[in-house]
Amino acid sequence: MPSSAKHGLASLLAGSSMPARTHPELRSRPAEQSPTPAIGMIGKYQLLSTAHLSMNTALLLDSWCNGHAHEAPTTVARNAHGWFLSTRSMSADCERALPADLMAAILFARRRGIDLLHFDCDGPTLPQLLVHDW
Repeated sequence: MPSSAKHGLASLLAGSSMPARTHPELRSRPAEQSPTPAIGMIGKYQLLSTAHLSMNTALLLDSWCNGHAHEAPTTVARNAHGWFLSTRSMSADCERALPADLMAAILFARRRGIDLLHFDCDGPTLPQLLVHDW
């Protein structure tokens, strides 16, 4: 590392009250730190079988996780055996863009105060939702 770069970083760290082991841009300012987490950070999730989704919906969720996130009307994350999906409120246009089976699961979760759906191939099927035969 050039000497000038070392001096630049050293001067940034020297003027800080924070420990020198982290970069200044990655540190929280004292006013941003909270001694206790906000209540809104705690939520509930529902584990559901991927069988509650049609094959077409599964392919769509995969596409949103494989470089097409900008096309997704909601936040979706892939895991080894399924997906995580937010149940937060979204615009009517976004809700209309979701497949009916996915929207049914989201509405089921919202009515029960659930913030996150976890679709998993080994998850349980529930009688309140349709089951698709893959």
